[in-house]
This record gives sequence, C-alpha cells and structure tokens, in this order.
Amino acid sequence: MNKKILEIFKSLEMKGFWGNYFDSRFYIGYLVSKHKTNNILDVGCGVGILLHLSNAKLKVGLDTSLESVKIGKKLDPYMQLIVGDATKLPFKENIFEKILAVQLLSDLKNLGLDWKKCLEELKRVSKYEIIFAGNNRLSKHHNYRTWEDRISYLNHDEQYELLKNDFEIINFGYDPHSKIIMYPFKKIIFQIPDKISEFFMIDKIIFFLLRSKRYLKNGRSYVLICKKRNIRK
Repeated sequence: MNKKILEIFKSLEMKGFWGNYFDSRFYIGYLVSKHKTNNILDVGCGVGILLHLSNAKLKVGLDTSLESVKIGKKLDPYMQLIVGDATKLPFKENIFEKILAVQLLSDLKNLGLDWKKCLEELKRVSKYEIIFAGNNRLSKHHNYRTWEDRISYLNHDEQYELLKNDFEIINFGYDPHSKIIMYPFKKIIFQIPDKISEFFMIDKIIFFLLRSKRYLKNGRSYVLICKKRNIRK
C-alpha cells in the first residue's frame, strides 16, 4: 500500500505529498481499501488520495482548497468533491458509514477556527465510524518546535474526552522510529514487487509494527478509530 500511494502521488507530481513515507495516513489508506462500506466522507480531503483508495460505492470529499478539489477530480472522476466549511457540513444526520478526519481538527485549531464545532458536525453526520489522525507534537520527533507550539497543539486526549461518551474508541500512536532507521528500510520495501508484497502481507506486517498504544508518547502521530455506540440496525 505504501508503494501504491507513493505512485499515486508521483502521478500528481508529488502535489501535497505528506512528506513521510511511513505516515499514519498510509495506514488509514490501507484500512479504507480493505473495509467495504456503502459510503465514505473525507473532511479535509486535499487531493483525495484516501478517498481514491476506498472501495465505497459513494465517495464524498470536502476541502477548502478549490485547487486541490480540481486535482482530485482528475485523479478519480467518480469522487464527489466539494469546496466547503468543515464546521458547517452540508449533509443530513447519521448519513455516512465511514468518515475520515485526518490532520483536520489540529489544522482548524492552528487557524483559530472552532475545531470543537467541527467535531460536533462530524458526530452529527456519522452513522457508524469516524477515523481521526493527527501529529503528536509532544513526541521526541517534534523537538525542533518551540515548547509553546508543542503544548498548544491539539492532542489525542482532548479529542478522546469529547468522543468517549458516544463512541467505542481504539487509539494508538504511530511511527516511533527515527528517519535514519526508516529511510533505508523504505528503500528496501519499495523495491519488492507488488505480488510478493501482497502474498507475504508485508504491508500488514509493517503497519502492525508501526502502531501501538505504547507509541502514543513517542510516535510521530496518533490515530483514533471511533465506532458509534448504540447503533440502530
């Protein structure tokens, strides 16, 4: 999956590349490609890489950038991409089976926007599941930032507290290893032919090794997989 996502970025001339070859978004791309669902919403979708990987029948993306939306339309004309406000989602309640909010809430907070209102909107339109991800600025991998910047950045605990009453949550840290270790590892992994990689489930093994609750402290990022409580069938 990592190799496939990188090839998609290359086809877009690396427009919007995440900058880390083992970013948690590669793992989320793997998840949405494996789990079947009728519809999916990606809020803050960018050029729509994660949506493109999903096998959902209806793929909807929302972003503030018209340029990103135009690029996404070229990548996958079947995606329904719109420009909009993440704090005022133009959708009915309980409509999306899977929602992605990757690097979204922290970006809103950094811009001085109402990230809590966005969170309430995501909960409102969610039918089953929301997947959140963000950077872990308190990790040693972000020690180049000022301490004030690091402690003011939105962390997973703040989101967890606002979600725990409505959702069952699996939360974990991701990618705890230094770039010195991971970059040569990437060079080796990306040379393996796709058929061999799929047969030996290499992507699955990599993702398993990179994610753990233990990495909530030292991982570069965090992921919260939130499944709605008391779902009516």
